[in-house]
Order: sequence, then C-alpha cells, then structure tokens
Amino acid sequence: PVYQLSIRRDGTVSFVGTQHVTHQGAATASIAPAMVDSLVAELEAGGYFGFDERYLRGAPGCGQYATDSPTVITSLTVDGRTRQIRHDHGCSAAPPELMRLERRIDEVAGTARWTGD
Repeated sequence: PVYQLSIRRDGTVSFVGTQHVTHQGAATASIAPAMVDSLVAELEAGGYFGFDERYLRGAPGCGQYATDSPTVITSLTVDGRTRQIRHDHGCSAAPPELMRLERRIDEVAGTARWTGD
C-alpha cells in the first residue's frame, strides 16, 4: 500500500491513499486525544528520537540489504523536537523496535479501514 497518514494531537487522523489501498484519495477520522498521547509516549519510550534518520541502502545503520522491500517514512514532532526516519525494510540491521513502532502507529490510527489490511 502507498499512503500518507497524519495524526494530530487533538486526535484528527488524515489519510491519503495513492496505490494498492481500498480507499484511494483523502479520508479523515478521529481518535481520542488520550490515544495520541499514549502513542507519543510509546514512541518516546521505544527510543524513536534515538534511532538513525536513515535506514536506507548504503546508510551506516542499514546492514545487509535485500531489494524489493517497502519503505516507511515516519515523523514525530513533540515539544519542539522533530525526528523523521526513512526506513527501507530491506535493511537487516534496522532496529526491530522501529518496525514495531511503525505498526503501532497504523494500529492506533486505524489505517486498516482504508488500506484493506
């Protein structure tokens, strides 16, 4: 699936599906602000701000590389700190916790309703 997802502190979830998703185009939903706060706390506790910014072929943190894997780009802004991470799932040395947190973002946002996963 190819899509863009945004979760705002007030619980607004914005989705734009591009390819290989059940819903193409824009959609919105709401989740409880407490769920957003919990997700942010989970990301911080999971070390999100300490991960490398790039797990891409040729990057120091990539390790052995396998082609044809999805790439996930996440970004988190909290209290004036921002971290964006580009993660090619073909990078074998990327932290497993990063992949878990990526899945968690989708779970909390409920993206399956639009992606069909």
